[in-house]
Amino acid sequence: MNALHSLTLAEILEEHRRSRPRQVAAVSEGRSFTYPELADRATRLANALEDLGVGRGDRILWLAQNHHGVLEGLVAAGELGAMLCPANWRQTADELVFVIDDLAPAVVIWQDAEIGPAVRAARERAAHAGAHWIALDGPGGYEDLVAGGAPEPRPRERDADLPALVIYTAAFGGRPNGAMLSQTAIAWQDLALIDIQDLGA
Repeated sequence: MNALHSLTLAEILEEHRRSRPRQVAAVSEGRSFTYPELADRATRLANALEDLGVGRGDRILWLAQNHHGVLEGLVAAGELGAMLCPANWRQTADELVFVIDDLAPAVVIWQDAEIGPAVRAARERAAHAGAHWIALDGPGGYEDLVAGGAPEPRPRERDADLPALVIYTAAFGGRPNGAMLSQTAIAWQDLALIDIQDLGA
């Protein structure tokens, strides 16, 4: 079996931390993050989400524009056995209501700038009311959540075959459907995530 088949996203990021400690992993919001910095943030986020009660099978809805938090959230979700759903931020309030109620997320990370009115309108009208809502921008939001997470990795059972990403596709039968992708599928779709030679494969 190819080594990549059994690796979770967190393990891939950990390998990059080891083999590329000074290389930039992501550039976002005018900031750059090395692989160790990104791995540390993903660990903190996973621990913070777990403290909120997020666990295996739970969904995290991302209602925001492109941001390094999507990478962090994807790794953290995989670490917890949960799933991240980065929804199309250009959707109307009606469309967002459907996504919220269909996904039934445990956590919603949302952006106030530019899309706040649609998100707030969808939140008021959605039937699903059980989520923790965390603002991406502004005080007391996403950055505070990450900073408040414990820095040390916690022992967890990892399974690369569990779904970690949900993407809503074009409508079938009159409404959108969420397609689930495992961590293995995500890794195989972008082999640039990892240098297989470093793993001895």
